[in-house]
Amino acid sequence: MGIYNRDYMKDSSGTGRGPGWTIVGWLIALNVAVYVIQHLLLDQTSPGGGFSLGDLFNGRFYTLVTSLFVHAGIMHIVFNMAMLFFAGKELLARVGLRHFLWVYFLGGISGTVLEAAVTALQGYNVNQIGASGAIMALICALATLIPWHRFSFLFFFVIPVTLTMRTFVMVLIGLDLVLGLIGVFSASTESLLGGKVAHFAHLGGAFWGLFYGWVILGRLNRGQKRKNAGLKLVPRTEGGTVSGSWPMGRHVAARSGFGQCQEGNREGTPLARDGALHGFCSGCHSGQNVGRRSEKPDG
Repeated sequence: MGIYNRDYMKDSSGTGRGPGWTIVGWLIALNVAVYVIQHLLLDQTSPGGGFSLGDLFNGRFYTLVTSLFVHAGIMHIVFNMAMLFFAGKELLARVGLRHFLWVYFLGGISGTVLEAAVTALQGYNVNQIGASGAIMALICALATLIPWHRFSFLFFFVIPVTLTMRTFVMVLIGLDLVLGLIGVFSASTESLLGGKVAHFAHLGGAFWGLFYGWVILGRLNRGQKRKNAGLKLVPRTEGGTVSGSWPMGRHVAARSGFGQCQEGNREGTPLARDGALHGFCSGCHSGQNVGRRSEKPDG
């Protein structure tokens, strides 16, 4: 059973994989709607709804959330929404609506607060906008679930690159840390990448995503494993006899549904993450009949 199929990982409405719009689609639609209204209909050169320390001191706490839906330019929103789509749908499918919302919104707020604190120490009171911190939280939380998942993309839309999620997150955090520190020591709010990039907002979101994935989701995962201590995987029997192989996706679990290997749900499952049981799911990764411990079921 995949980590995202367990009861404690699902939202109460059962959404996440069902038909219709998910929370990811609604978030993208809301961000695009705000951008269209502010930039195209109202023609705002400095869109409202951002967050600053002045807003906080004046009691406008809601700007911690509204700032996550405001973007500065077309590339800003296009890049953020693309990352939200790809990382968001993967995380939502694995952890459900409730955990997704905790990661997204608290990741965004954590990033906003960290960036505000760093710039305040520099003597600046900047106006923050964008969902980058929230999206970094999604990416990092997802990486804790499927750290060795490989994916490919075109670097600068030209160079093909293949990375694991773990390496991708390390590169992102490393770049933001280096560029953020350069900005601090140069006493400038301008990024070396051009413009005013809130690198510490990215880092704040990243740290929250890693914390939530490793501590909150990890604790729930470990608790479920303790409940299923003593589980034994046995070959599927046909007509009272043991079938002679371990076909892909046909493993069965004795006394519990935990540990079932579902073809197509290969990443982030307890089998894939638990070294003691990894052999039993390796057949699903390679398509070979491996991991067989016994030629006959117990009892």
